Amino acid sequence: MKRFTLFLIVLLSAIGIDAQTLNVVVGSVTYQVPAAQAGDMVYSDGTFLTILNKKFTLSAVDSMYIDNSTVTDNAIKVSYNGTSASVKVAGNCMQYLNEVKVSGANVTVVQGSALAQELSYTLTGTSTNGSFYMDGEYKATVVLNNLTLTCTDSAAVNIENGKRIAVDIEGTNSLADASSSAGKAAFVVNGHSEFTGSGSLSLTGNKKHAFFGDEYVFLKKTFTGSITVESSVKDGFSINQYFKMNNGTVTIKAPGDDGIQVETTGESGDEDNGQVIINGGTLNITVPTADTKGIKCDSLMTITGGSINIACTSTATAAKALKSGTDMNISGGTFTISTAGSGLWDSDESATSACAALKSDGNMNISGGTLTLTATGKGGKGISCEGALTISDAAAITISTSGNIYVNINGTEYSNYSNVDNLADAYKSSAKGIKAEGNVNISGGTVNVTTTGTNAEGIESKAILTISGGEIVVSSYDDAINSSSHMYITGGSVYVSSSNNDGLDSNGNMYIQGGVIVAYGTTSPECGIDANEEENYTVYFTGGTLVGIGGGNSHPTNSSSTQGYVTYSGSITNGNTMLLRSGSTNVMAFTMGRTYSGSGGGGGMGPGQGGGSGSTSFIITTPNVSSSSSYTLYTAATVSGTAWHGLYTKDNITAVSSTGSSSSSVTGKQYSN
Repeated sequence: MKRFTLFLIVLLSAIGIDAQTLNVVVGSVTYQVPAAQAGDMVYSDGTFLTILNKKFTLSAVDSMYIDNSTVTDNAIKVSYNGTSASVKVAGNCMQYLNEVKVSGANVTVVQGSALAQELSYTLTGTSTNGSFYMDGEYKATVVLNNLTLTCTDSAAVNIENGKRIAVDIEGTNSLADASSSAGKAAFVVNGHSEFTGSGSLSLTGNKKHAFFGDEYVFLKKTFTGSITVESSVKDGFSINQYFKMNNGTVTIKAPGDDGIQVETTGESGDEDNGQVIINGGTLNITVPTADTKGIKCDSLMTITGGSINIACTSTATAAKALKSGTDMNISGGTFTISTAGSGLWDSDESATSACAALKSDGNMNISGGTLTLTATGKGGKGISCEGALTISDAAAITISTSGNIYVNINGTEYSNYSNVDNLADAYKSSAKGIKAEGNVNISGGTVNVTTTGTNAEGIESKAILTISGGEIVVSSYDDAINSSSHMYITGGSVYVSSSNNDGLDSNGNMYIQGGVIVAYGTTSPECGIDANEEENYTVYFTGGTLVGIGGGNSHPTNSSSTQGYVTYSGSITNGNTMLLRSGSTNVMAFTMGRTYSGSGGGGGMGPGQGGGSGSTSFIITTPNVSSSSSYTLYTAATVSGTAWHGLYTKDNITAVSSTGSSSSSVTGKQYSN
């Protein structure tokens, strides 16, 4: 001990002269004390040495030495090397650490309750059986800098500290756990995790999740790097409180459950509880598992920007790409979403469940963004909404479904069910472009829907449907646009074409009050426009320009319908132009996009396709048609001007070079009983 005491005196004297840093080594932990901070060091009882209020037991000290290394205050550096790890602790903060322990390549750091300054932990190196555990009561920064870490019995990185944890990703990093792990994920943060940095992080969850956040997860604007979930037995990201993304790239390749799942904390006062908020960055998610979700939250989902790319594969039956527990609000961003899985029987709901690109359990509001949604499996839907759906402003939506109807009765799937129309709704899921249980309101943007599978409808509202603006184009197998209650069209441009049912189908009254409308239905008894006359509903024309073609058409039966209309029955070929004139004054013109041949209506979606039996009905209304006035309808005219899906309003006809040889005299009507 006398020799050690003499060494200590010499050492301390050297520090006071010109040394830069005193290094106190305890096992694999080195405490680094800059000379300028050392101050008085108390040596007592021949047993203890106290430096900056950190009391060292000399018997535990392996060595002390002086070098010229630079020390960053409040910094802890952890280096992994195979089966071992080493830790360096800045002297100014060592008194506030209750525990710093290294066992093999497993590192534990516990901050004391007296700590009142943020510490930074930098992790680097490689270990195939190592871990990092940190706990405390004050916020911290964790830097992953070229770290490759696998742990067999717990999370590779486990931050139990419940405060704000800044996660800085630098260089190339990889974290994984093992199937024998007792942890929740390969990477666990118990507090509020905020990601920054420009590096990459790869995660593999071999026991449960790849990442688990017990409170919110925030990818900040300063995060320009990437996080990739290579695989996970359960969720890629499992999060409580909320997930917010402003930048960076997240790729989730093969989750066994949801890609990103956000649950509420159970604390009503928690900010944005249960929400997903995406303002920027890029999300790439592949969903391969049945009845799972790409991104799921218990509460509100808000998306204002970013690039969202989600593919639900053919094995992901009844999967939902985006699923909100309450409302979903989209005002920006670029979406490329596809679902390929079929439906399944949901025993909890005693009903079928099918895939959907967007699914909300509340209302859905889309006011911006570019959305390309594709569903190829049976019963698949582009948009499915349990509440009201509102589309407005700059939304650009393109939806394509090709799946047929899905039928499953109490767990038994039927590929060919002969009496689908009379089957209870719980046992069948029809493919649809857009379906809303509540009202549908479209006031702007563009909506383009194509459905080709059997029984597939374009746009359906189980309540009231209103179109007041925007451009809507629908080509469907079943009804192109259907409402279970009243339908209002007050503005916008609407083109609908059904190959096997009605163009516009309202199970309440149909109010045509404005806009430009082209509606193709198929052969009798289907219609271009169809109000539920069996229930004493009718069509009201009070504005707008409409051409309806089908096996039949509903017509006004109430004097409240104040705008005139004309009707015509006969055949007309795809590409021929109908011209309505009052004397030599042009009223409107329309170039056919389908063939309705002979005395029959026109089946077929494409040019030149047609046939069928029964009559072909045309109904035309425009503000320039007056009741009881006489008009001439030419069916083979040559017209120049600007047309929308073949329809020329009066003001858009610039020239008529020929009226053709076929014409009929028609009389304007207002309503009829």
